[in-house]
Amino acid sequence: MTVLVVLVLAVVLEGLRLALFGRFGIQPDFLLGITVILALARRPPVGAVTGFLLGVLRDLVYGNPIGVSALPLALVGWAVGSLGRSVYRESGLTQGLVLLIAGLGHGLMVYVLLRGGDVDGLVAYGVHVTLPSAVLTAVLVPAALHGVERYFHRQLKFHERKILVRRG
Repeated sequence: MTVLVVLVLAVVLEGLRLALFGRFGIQPDFLLGITVILALARRPPVGAVTGFLLGVLRDLVYGNPIGVSALPLALVGWAVGSLGRSVYRESGLTQGLVLLIAGLGHGLMVYVLLRGGDVDGLVAYGVHVTLPSAVLTAVLVPAALHGVERYFHRQLKFHERKILVRRG
């Protein structure tokens, strides 16, 4: 059930990304965000499998050879999951910093894979596309996660109050 929820969320977020940022060269990477957040919450294999599945989904949607997004997302998921207990995972600041570093690594890996290993223009691409996209991802994903958590926390409190009201 959880896998289905994550895949549906990924499809919705990828559609949202295309609708809102499709015309721009700089876009947040919500699939990377899902991978990093799940990898921070779980062990390395979960992060790697999540990254791989979401990467395959992206490769299928964009018509890329399978693995162009799947391999870098799987590697990022494994690396972030390996952080384990060494970081305070629930902190928005930690999530933002990890997303920034993961976004840089992911963007550069995808560039090298799409160029067939050719690294000409890697620095320019990193500065003009990967860095701004990673910053956008690092800001939007923790903010959205915090907003969703607050919403559900409020809904839970509202329902608790309704349950605890005495009738009589």
